[in-house]
Amino acid sequence: MAATPGGSANSLPRLSRYEVLAAVDIPASRLTQSYDPSRRPRLSRSQQAAMEQTWQELLRSGRRLTDGVLYRVLGFSQSAEGLRISLGRTSYREYLCTNVAHPEWRQEYGPECMSDAVAVTGVAVTRDGRVPLQRRSALVGEWPGAYAVAPSGHPQPPNTIQEALMEELVEETGARPAEVEG
Repeated sequence: MAATPGGSANSLPRLSRYEVLAAVDIPASRLTQSYDPSRRPRLSRSQQAAMEQTWQELLRSGRRLTDGVLYRVLGFSQSAEGLRISLGRTSYREYLCTNVAHPEWRQEYGPECMSDAVAVTGVAVTRDGRVPLQRRSALVGEWPGAYAVAPSGHPQPPNTIQEALMEELVEETGARPAEVEG
């Protein structure tokens, strides 16, 4: 994924596009994942200092931020059995301070220093054919004030990607798991 250059921590650059790594039409049951928590972004001391400065600026700006453990995309493979995603460990802080605040680091230092946090998004459709949208708070770390489909979010270990999507759906729409079809 790429972001537009420029901006300060108070006005993080908007993501201008996402890079599609895989587009498959498979049931969720054929999506598997492996997780190696030792695979973390590799940051130099100067990058760590820049990350800490960005994080402190974000906190001073009044954003509602919590730093939790997230999955990091390491790669994927596709076969007749489905799609397998290889995951490492990152955090929300690393994601905001690498991919969002410093997307240029990918070109300058390589992908090893990027968080590349996993995000999940689904499109819920109500029985009467409506698609719920949510407006993000102006105080969140990414896409403040933007409209988004529900559910969406970042899965956290040890949940599977499928479990995370269901948790986001319940959290953001109030739907109960028993009410969800397919």
